[in-house]
Amino acid sequence: MNRFLLILAFASAGLMSQLSAQCTPVNCLASLPAYGGICDTALVCGTIATAYSDFESFVITDECFAATLIDPTQPAGLNIRITNVDNFTFSGMPIGITVATNQASYSPPAGGNIAGCAEASGFPFEIGTFNIVIDFLADVVVCGLFPIVQNDNPASYTIELVVKPIVTYDGLAATYCLDDPASTLTPTGTTGGTFFGPGVTGTSFDPMTAGVGTHMVAYTVSRQDGLAVAPAADTLFKEVIVENCALPIELLSFEGSAQTNGNLIKWETATEINVSHFDVQRSTDGVNFTTVGTTAAVGPSAYQFVDPVSSEGVYYYRLKSVDLDETYDYSQSAVINREGNPAISIWPNPASSVMNIDLGTYEGLTQIKLYNNLGQLVLNSDEQGGFVSTIDVSEFGAGVYFLEINNQASSTVQQIVISE
Repeated sequence: MNRFLLILAFASAGLMSQLSAQCTPVNCLASLPAYGGICDTALVCGTIATAYSDFESFVITDECFAATLIDPTQPAGLNIRITNVDNFTFSGMPIGITVATNQASYSPPAGGNIAGCAEASGFPFEIGTFNIVIDFLADVVVCGLFPIVQNDNPASYTIELVVKPIVTYDGLAATYCLDDPASTLTPTGTTGGTFFGPGVTGTSFDPMTAGVGTHMVAYTVSRQDGLAVAPAADTLFKEVIVENCALPIELLSFEGSAQTNGNLIKWETATEINVSHFDVQRSTDGVNFTTVGTTAAVGPSAYQFVDPVSSEGVYYYRLKSVDLDETYDYSQSAVINREGNPAISIWPNPASSVMNIDLGTYEGLTQIKLYNNLGQLVLNSDEQGGFVSTIDVSEFGAGVYFLEINNQASSTVQQIVISE
């Protein structure tokens, strides 16, 4: 008899088991045939370079059974029973796993049974699907009126052990803006795998390529090492959200100046996303605004609009950007003073960090003074006329201020607001 369908499953390195396992056998005879067998034929999966331990229990009885169950070449009607099993050896295991049975041999008592177990433990250093071959010798007796003893019959059994790779990786954020730069994905466990998913090329994730939405980015490894008969694979999925964080419009500038034919309003955009049109709005008090003109959005470009006013006075302008879905946003205000000659244009107003003063119509040395609402001088600066002067207002507290501009030809005072 050269086959034996009874015994167990475990892992070693093709050597006879010399150690005693720490496992405690489970007698599962109630779920087995009368002659016994293996309680569970599946070892749990392991992970490379990770502590592993599992055991299988088995039961041997002295019941007679058909010899064809373990050796199909035997004649029908020949019944045998097992008297002893020993000399266990094991082959086909991954490196790093050792195996031991809890006893060196097993002999069922008359009219009874014996339970045993084999334990596989260690740190597997190979990946794949391994066929564990258990070889042993079985002593049997041919049942009948004249029992015949047949000792040391070689038998074997094969069971499967799967050792999986470690699939972990870094480099993928939980959320991205659509225009964020691509990220590099780096395996932190088993290398040599493949990244895949929307926006993935090689080891790179590009949110622009993935597009707006919720996506799954995966890393999968499949490998077959050493004596493995087939690869073992595992995959890690991570969720990533890509959002369109861009503002509907990015305004580079918004300014105004007094002209002979009215007030000239100019603005320039860097980006326009789903923008329908621009409303130019005017106010004489900086609070209540009225739309005085509309310009269609044509994409990032420079725009201008002339408000045909001629009366002297202070005019406030702001830009209302209207999207295709009718949502809108306002720009900061620009101020044009048509009182006296020359006129001045100030933007933004209110200002929180810097304020621009258009001295384009002034000639020569021009003095700029800034007073708080208590009449205290907080800024005194000499500037050259004919240019745009930029002053830093970030050091001043929020509130209403008065800007005085003087040169040899004229003097004018303009109210401004500094915000936090």
